[in-house]
Amino acid sequence: ALFDAIEGVWRSGFSRRAIVERLRCGLLDAPAVMTVIVQHMVAARWAGVAFSHDPLDGSAVPLIEAVAGVGDTLVSGASQALSVRLLGNGDFTGAPQLLAEPMMLSSIAELLSLARQHLHSPADIEWAWDGQQVWLLQARVIASLRNLESSAPVCHWVDLYTAADPDLEPFRPWPDFAQYFRSKRRPLALLARHHGVEAGNALLIAANAVGMTQARSDALLARLHSDLVVLDFSAGIRQQILPRAQLSARLRELLSAQTQVFVVRDFISGDAGLITQSLDNTSYVGQVLCEYSSDGLLAINRGSASTSTWRIDADGLASGHGLSTGTRDLPLTPPQRRQLVIATEAAIAELGEVQLEWVVDRGQLSLVDFSPLKSQFLVNDRAGERTISPGFARGLSLVIDECAQIEEISIAATVSINNLPSPETLGPSIMRLMQRIEQMQAPIVVVSPRPYAALAALIPYVSGFIFESSSLLCHLAILLRESGIPALASPALYRSALSTPSDIVVQANQRPL
Repeated sequence: ALFDAIEGVWRSGFSRRAIVERLRCGLLDAPAVMTVIVQHMVAARWAGVAFSHDPLDGSAVPLIEAVAGVGDTLVSGASQALSVRLLGNGDFTGAPQLLAEPMMLSSIAELLSLARQHLHSPADIEWAWDGQQVWLLQARVIASLRNLESSAPVCHWVDLYTAADPDLEPFRPWPDFAQYFRSKRRPLALLARHHGVEAGNALLIAANAVGMTQARSDALLARLHSDLVVLDFSAGIRQQILPRAQLSARLRELLSAQTQVFVVRDFISGDAGLITQSLDNTSYVGQVLCEYSSDGLLAINRGSASTSTWRIDADGLASGHGLSTGTRDLPLTPPQRRQLVIATEAAIAELGEVQLEWVVDRGQLSLVDFSPLKSQFLVNDRAGERTISPGFARGLSLVIDECAQIEEISIAATVSINNLPSPETLGPSIMRLMQRIEQMQAPIVVVSPRPYAALAALIPYVSGFIFESSSLLCHLAILLRESGIPALASPALYRSALSTPSDIVVQANQRPL
């Protein structure tokens, strides 16, 4: 029976529902694996839940609820529970059936106390009693107590990215976005701190209105370093960018008598942006590839920036690489350039194949993000041409003629280098391009002045891309390489495609360095 159950769980990973969900998440090509967990089943005489505090009014009166047998019928609501409470003098009061099990009740009360100490918060547990001992099945913070009004002042915080796990326990339960920020940004923040690189700050804050005094507000602002901050206050109030000087007033508007857990982050827009990749898989071992733009990091990623491309060695010497549409010099000091090399090489060693994203803010480098890569790529530019993604393609030209709208969509849209966006999610401009593709009924080569990120939605439906100019490390360029779609940046070929739109050939150099 056990092996049949294991096989049933494993087979569920290949059910129609599971396949549809993987398709929706863009994971259809991911390895299909299913982990089966086998646990000991307690032969319970009694089972149930227990609360260190009353879940309705928050009073510190432990409450124990139980049903005979296993506890599934209690948590599902199918059975009516018996209950007892622990009084201040140590006595229990409640259902006689439970009072007849004093050893069980004492053990549950002890587990509640331990759970509260471990979680640094009022706790509830799920338990089972087999006649000899109480088994702890689960312990968690009582989330509902966050919403209870309190006259006691609450205002404390911790560094979300770099604090140790025990320091974060008093703030649980966290909002989902706080958990996401920590899991995504913590490795980068620890890397930056280890190598003396600025990375911006993020604070996990628990506060109510009476606790946010002027003194605490001033202390909070002192922990933030940028002129702008991002406030994530709740599921409905997300990513509000505002001047740091206005944060206190905004929090006074939002906070109430209830304790709220939220996140405030430095927002570092910077004066310029750059992206770095290791070149250890090329003949330039020990160097990094750097793309720099005074248009900013967002413009690089979204494909609208004018960029300059550089190779930087361990001594901080920078050599221009191929076609560049931006500055003729890399405006970073030799120590900053060396910092780029050291941090990029360290990121590869600690995080795997990644590229790092930076901004220059008032002359200071700040590390703001990283993105995983499936492969790294560099070729020598030929005269007047830059290979963005190697290969050969031929097809009818599809000229992008709504550039302003496509650029606007690219800036606003969530286009990740981890998956391709759906055309339907990006609005009418992209859908009009899809209609043109369907009408042409032939292999298609997209002709665009820039590698706008929103064009990633066309990748499954076209054979190649021609750009007037393009970054090597923007989101679309990475997606093209990882999808095996040839792409070339060539001002001459771009102009030719505009003047005589017809059959076009993309012959991108396939000789990586």
